[in-house]
Amino acid sequence: MKAKAKKALATDKIQHMKTGGGSFVSVVDVIDEKILATLGNRAVPLPNCFDSDAPYNGESGFAIISLPVL
Repeated sequence: MKAKAKKALATDKIQHMKTGGGSFVSVVDVIDEKILATLGNRAVPLPNCFDSDAPYNGESGFAIISLPVL
């Protein structure tokens, strides 16, 4: 069921882009919408103290690490 709902959502996005944002026939039904709403957004950014947008991702600051000198 989850895979079918994701596939239907992907198809809707493709059809939406094909029409340039115009009207299209949606293949997502009520059950697919409920499944997708239950799943929610599962993307969690990885911690990265060297990235300039680290504060945007909710990281508080930069960590100082010491590297061994060879």
